[in-house]
Amino acid sequence: PVGYSDTTYFYDNNIDGADVVGDTDNFYFWAIRAVDHNGNISGFTYRVGEIDYHLIDGWNAFGFPYYVDGINQAADLAAIIPDVTDLSYYIGGTGWNQWTSALPGFNNFYIYPGYAIWAYIPPPPIPYDYVLTLAGRLPDMEDITYGLHNGATPWNDIMIPLHRTDLTSASGLHTDIPNATSIAKWVTDGSY
Repeated sequence: PVGYSDTTYFYDNNIDGADVVGDTDNFYFWAIRAVDHNGNISGFTYRVGEIDYHLIDGWNAFGFPYYVDGINQAADLAAIIPDVTDLSYYIGGTGWNQWTSALPGFNNFYIYPGYAIWAYIPPPPIPYDYVLTLAGRLPDMEDITYGLHNGATPWNDIMIPLHRTDLTSASGLHTDIPNATSIAKWVTDGSY
């Protein structure tokens, strides 16, 4: 019988013309099957994926879509983003939860799949240009839920869960969220 292996890496060898790591235009997902020397085939594993974000100096917003080995708290994520000084996420109706490198042990919040993360990189003498690569296991559908707030400051910072392949436009997301009045998307140049 085919056994189980928790392999969390692969080699990016320009497979069939696709440079997977560093490609900010495409996201990649796999479900792996094992085949042994007798031809026995396992069932599919959980889905794994790889996603890249282009970061610049200033504030950057990006989704945290996976369970990523070794990244459980803000300081873990900060360790893989060169020069980052602040990480935060917005709690609708409450405000910002923020970690800062000046006090790395203070407010080292937990990071969960589905979080929309904000990272601040101070402007350096030369422009900052970095691609953040995250690879990991996609969460189950029930692992991502949002408690949306509709009070005096009705903005909610969310990431569209990757299993929601039916949501491909702002109007589709607007229709899917009861009582939503507007949808905005952050882009790398610092605008909505």
